Amino acid sequence: MNTPNIEDIDEINLNEILNLSLDDNLSINTNNTKRASYKISHLTKYCYQKKIDYSINALRLYPQNNISQQVHEWEVKAQGNLKHSTDGFGNICHHFNLFYPTDNLVISANGVVTSNNINLIPNQDAEIDPCFYLQSFSKSTANSEMQIFALDYTAQYETKYEKVFALMQAIHKYIKYSPNSTNTETAAQQAFTQQAGVCQDFSHIFLACARSIGIPVRYVSGYFYSPEQHHLASHAWIDAAVSNNQWLSLDVTNNITTNHKHIRIAVGPEYKNIAPIKGIQLGGEYEKMSVDINIQELS
Repeated sequence: MNTPNIEDIDEINLNEILNLSLDDNLSINTNNTKRASYKISHLTKYCYQKKIDYSINALRLYPQNNISQQVHEWEVKAQGNLKHSTDGFGNICHHFNLFYPTDNLVISANGVVTSNNINLIPNQDAEIDPCFYLQSFSKSTANSEMQIFALDYTAQYETKYEKVFALMQAIHKYIKYSPNSTNTETAAQQAFTQQAGVCQDFSHIFLACARSIGIPVRYVSGYFYSPEQHHLASHAWIDAAVSNNQWLSLDVTNNITTNHKHIRIAVGPEYKNIAPIKGIQLGGEYEKMSVDINIQELS
């Protein structure tokens, strides 16, 4: 089958070029045919019955600036003295330490981002070689059942474009979206076995299956604007390396290519590498966490 040159086409209807029965929400967009701006607030609070003595924290809460979106203003706040750097995956990471006792920890991120309807993203020269993402990672490694599953649904197709779309559709049908059925420590194999999970699990299962058939893929954390589904505000999807210099973004949970409703924050091998908030602490008991994310579309 002849696949058109993606770089020469602004928007592609996949039903016309792939031998698949695809939903209308699936298209490859390389040009900014539609965009939307959002005002986002993300507040996380930790309360402890017994004070923590100190804590060391890393935050990945700053959206990316790239062809798919532009950050107009953004501020990350915490109780400590924030410093920022760029991690090995190209994400902006803030760090802070608390060296005094406290029974609460408050972290906020706020700003305005414009998201474009672009889901085919160039691989930047400074980024890690996509082949790095073919190796096994602790929470997103396929077992034999997952390898067979991936092959069964992709072996008939020739191109990476066809394979990743076929695999996404298969996972979307096989796994039930089920809040509270898993947690951040759940591995892809467990979620696949129980056939249930949330966006993190859909993404981890796709990562494991795609890597098992030789397709480099990475985890993406971010926000998803859906007024009817507030629980999806904090979201996860995947990037698939469909060529040596391009990543195609797929939202496996919703069985769609990403669009102007997705806001990217960080990329990496799997969730634990790019968790929005990660830290270690001494002391503290009976931690209670609350998260409030508000996304407002600007006219």
